[in-house]
Amino acid sequence: MSGFYGGCWGIGSKANDDDGVPFSGHDGSGLCLTEARLDIGFIHCPVPFWGGLQYNDILNIGRSAAMKPWSVGGEYDKPFCRRVLSEAGIPDELYAQSKKGASEHTLGADGFMSPSSSADYHAWLLSNRRAWLQRGKPPPIPSVGRAIDLLLVRIVMPILTRLAIPIIRHAARITGLELLKRATKRLRRITRELVTAPMHVRRYTFAWALERAKQRYGAFAESSNDPVYRREAG
Repeated sequence: MSGFYGGCWGIGSKANDDDGVPFSGHDGSGLCLTEARLDIGFIHCPVPFWGGLQYNDILNIGRSAAMKPWSVGGEYDKPFCRRVLSEAGIPDELYAQSKKGASEHTLGADGFMSPSSSADYHAWLLSNRRAWLQRGKPPPIPSVGRAIDLLLVRIVMPILTRLAIPIIRHAARITGLELLKRATKRLRRITRELVTAPMHVRRYTFAWALERAKQRYGAFAESSNDPVYRREAG
């Protein structure tokens, strides 16, 4: 069991009370357990989804007068959770002070995968160079990719985050110019993409991961006594 999509307990300004469809997927969040559960062999059961069809009822109860003592206002307001913990005797200052992200961007320039996975990925790139050449494209070169990532992390990112963005943001506050405000937002978006997006040499990780997963599942099927797996493998 897990608490994935705990946002359903929130009643803040960002709570979805328009169409009652808070669980409509819009990104890849929550998929990080997919391969792990298939490999280890367990069923992921996110408790918040049990009441997904009653989301508007949950929202209305959370905003009711009966839950007011546990409502703190603002966007991060989850009276259901606060009431459970409070009635269990846990002091308020020990929880729910701020929202912290728990995701790890493993395909970005800074901290690209684990050392062993990164080494295997680079070896895979080198072993498949002919596939790019046959298509008339230059093959990705891991050493060049590492140099570009080092440039991004050590030079480009510090200039953007410590110099360019603060200066433009300060100028936007002083002048009130909408153009500068938009420029600040755009630079922040570019910064996030540089940090998290799979670029240049890192952009082929999906093909590498898919090939490795096929090899792993194929080995499992070959060693399994289950006739279904063996038939699929054959």
